Amino acid sequence: MSASAGASAPDSAVAVLRQSTSWLNAIVGGDAKIVGSILSPNFTHITSNASEQTVDFAGDAAVVHGLNTLVQSGKTLARERYTNVYVKENGTWMVLSAQETQIAP
Repeated sequence: MSASAGASAPDSAVAVLRQSTSWLNAIVGGDAKIVGSILSPNFTHITSNASEQTVDFAGDAAVVHGLNTLVQSGKTLARERYTNVYVKENGTWMVLSAQETQIAP
């Protein structure tokens, strides 16, 4: 099953995107407690040096694909493609894995 964030997404896609937004806001805000509450115990993070988003589902797993533009003080620092993998554990979408790839300027 695939759902676009712009379309009328199923409840599960909305919940995953809401959790994704909470996770990114907690990272930017330096809120380690919220970040810790979202990450799966098996979380893995891969990175290189939210905007458009799609969600794909396989059972109790969801994969969010998207494009981020990193901006500071009105200046675009970088653009990156990302993939975040979520698993539904005890009714809550938990981040299992995250990967970002910077787009060359």
